[in-house]
Amino acid sequence: MVLLKNFRQRVHEKVKKAAKEAAKEAAKEAVKETANRGGCHRRDREATQQALLSAAFTLFAEKGYENTRTLEIARLAGVNEALIHRYFGSKEGLLIAVLTESQWKDELIPKIAMEDCVLDREGNFSAVLESFYKKGALAIKDKELFLRIAMSRALLDAAIAESMRVNILDRRLPELEKGLKTVTQSSKLSEEELHAISMLVGSSNFTMNFLAKIVYKMSPKKVNLALTILSEALELYVNSRK
Repeated sequence: MVLLKNFRQRVHEKVKKAAKEAAKEAAKEAVKETANRGGCHRRDREATQQALLSAAFTLFAEKGYENTRTLEIARLAGVNEALIHRYFGSKEGLLIAVLTESQWKDELIPKIAMEDCVLDREGNFSAVLESFYKKGALAIKDKELFLRIAMSRALLDAAIAESMRVNILDRRLPELEKGLKTVTQSSKLSEEELHAISMLVGSSNFTMNFLAKIVYKMSPKKVNLALTILSEALELYVNSRK
């Protein structure tokens, strides 16, 4: 009887242990399944947001912000209109998201590359700027729709203007200034002079390559001549500080 009792106890303990292990495994699988569902939800949300951003970008550029309805955006994106308000709060929130999306704002102000440093060491700062303006023309042409949307709203909407200021003046212009500092090391430019030259170069890139060429439809030959004259004038100024 004692042996039988001990045997039953050992069997009971083994069964109990096996049940615990099975319960643990089941719990792990449940956690994995929940995580997978969460990952799917995240992926679905990201895909929906990207579809709305792309649709809004297209329609804002084609029809203008005021003439575009959220229902049109949702239809083009293939989602429910209510998701615009869920993810972006409003049509204005969607516009701000479009204008701050990195893939459309990056490289509006080109970077000064290493080959530009070689040009300057040869005493040819104007060639550095001409290289910069050529890259700027390509970047602005590539981002033309973005700029049309942004500029049409920045004059009317303080939030949009602030978003552009942060993304261009606070983030991109300092990078340009850093690059110009690298290529003008042989000059004794003050921080104020370097900052002023950076603002002049950055703003002239936008004024001539976007406003003059694209908006005003001025001939590229005239625009390029104006930029060449500016580049040579800045070269004289920089060289005078050596």
